Amino acid sequence: MQDMMRPRQDANIMDYGKESLYKFNLKCSGNVSENFSKFGDVFFKAAHVITEYILERQRIGELDCYFFPVAYLYRHSLELKLKAIAFKYIEDSGEIFIKETFHNLIKILEYIEPFIRDEINTDEDAYLWMKALFEDMNPIDKDSDAFRYPFKIEIRKDEVWGDKQYTIKKFFEGQKHINLIAFANKMEIVFDILCSYYENKKKRYEEYKKYNTVFLEEGGEYYCQSVIGYDYSKAFYGPMVKGYSESAEYLGDLIIGDSKLKETYFFPMCYLYRNALELELKQIWFEECAFGFQERCKKLSKSKHSFEKLWNMINEDLIRHSQGEGDKSVITYAERYILQINALDSSSSVFRYPVNKYGEYHFKRSKYVDARNVGDFFKEISDFLQCVDWIMNDHNQYLADMEAE
Repeated sequence: MQDMMRPRQDANIMDYGKESLYKFNLKCSGNVSENFSKFGDVFFKAAHVITEYILERQRIGELDCYFFPVAYLYRHSLELKLKAIAFKYIEDSGEIFIKETFHNLIKILEYIEPFIRDEINTDEDAYLWMKALFEDMNPIDKDSDAFRYPFKIEIRKDEVWGDKQYTIKKFFEGQKHINLIAFANKMEIVFDILCSYYENKKKRYEEYKKYNTVFLEEGGEYYCQSVIGYDYSKAFYGPMVKGYSESAEYLGDLIIGDSKLKETYFFPMCYLYRNALELELKQIWFEECAFGFQERCKKLSKSKHSFEKLWNMINEDLIRHSQGEGDKSVITYAERYILQINALDSSSSVFRYPVNKYGEYHFKRSKYVDARNVGDFFKEISDFLQCVDWIMNDHNQYLADMEAE
């Protein structure tokens, strides 16, 4: 708790010092393919360095919790590199390609297959191995959600009354003991293959032959396993919050230790923090706010990725659980953080892709930030929301005990 930070009254995510070592330009312009490739490289490097970190420490809690951001970072790096290859051959804005393929790795691979076969004499066996791995991955995570959220909300209409009924479906129903080393090695082999396609290099591969095409292979040494698929409960949501927030903080610490690393880790750090905040807001709403299950699901479904909507959903309960004017002042400061992040990235895409769904750059002109200030800004609001969740949980438990008595 000594390292916990809290919202400041006049904090500004866009503050930067002109001479700061951590000054960072958000601008992306020029060749779309090259920008997708660069994004793919930095997300891959972030996945690699976090994986090394948790394997060296061999702490079971971290192996379980950090698997979610690690798996997402690796998976996203593959999507970005595949799209980088596609944009080498797309002559328009790419809006149709983006809509038709979305996050589906198999669809993107099928789209680029004619190009890579015409341009490169590919290693056929390596290509088929990679394609089989994608096919095994697709039912698990075709929409790139399985490692970002604990469940999805499904909607059906009541056959008699026609009312909408909401249910939740966990992404991982049963417990799995993932072989983290095998998982990471497979992802890195695939990334290397895609890099050779992007660079138009003919290359023969041998390393892939050591591995099967099971995406989430189980087994391996005890201290190299990540256990996922907890029963839905507080413990189910909690690991994702811990994994995303702490892995983001780790990347932030690397940037603080060497300012040159901001070029590598800034966007992955921001996205990890952004998703941690979304998870924290949704956890408070879904677990601690005083609404019935159907109402919680309905509003959660409508909120999508909007921080402003999520904040408005929980704000009344935050004030109800607050104690005194000091708490209410901090809540006011926190709201300013939420609105600033929402204004910067309301769709959860700004830190993940160089362009939006219409193929337009998020930042066409120079826009400077201070990477260290941004990291601190995210950590301050993340720590606040985690504290809010703990306090509300304790308070709700106390009220439940009193009512039972």
